[in-house]
Amino acid sequence: SNSRDVQALILTPTRELANQITEEIKKFSTYEKTKSLAVYGGISLEGQIRGLRRDRPQIVVGTPGRVMDLIDRGVLILDNAKFAVLDEADEMLDMGFIDDVKHILSQLGETKKTWMFSATMPAPILSLIKTYLKDPLVVKVQKKTTTNESIEQKHYVVRHSHMSEAVCRILD
Repeated sequence: SNSRDVQALILTPTRELANQITEEIKKFSTYEKTKSLAVYGGISLEGQIRGLRRDRPQIVVGTPGRVMDLIDRGVLILDNAKFAVLDEADEMLDMGFIDDVKHILSQLGETKKTWMFSATMPAPILSLIKTYLKDPLVVKVQKKTTTNESIEQKHYVVRHSHMSEAVCRILD
């Protein structure tokens, strides 16, 4: 989108994940005018404020603490955001960010779409879903069997000097 407002907010539990997601967004948007910015604690708040004001990113990726700080300072405005993504929601819960996440979600407009990715669904995450998602659709990914059941597997212990002979006999 060519909009100069923040269109999407992606919350992550760690700065490493925020940086990783931002790098992937840059790869996806190579030929687009989409700008993204990672915001997290441990580095200059002033630099991130300048980045928000100067670059006007459409996508902000950040940790809950820093995102909340930027919202409270009136620098990160989410009124027109259309998407909120919670990545590794259960990790954010384990790290004690649940109240920050609730506060941040309450700052977004009613028309946003919220996506939540979580390896597990503990009670607080289910409560978050009931409170902040309308008509949620739950997609569960089942772990696939990594081997074909019809394949018989065997192994042989062979001296290195007999390797060629052993391979020929097995192939025969």
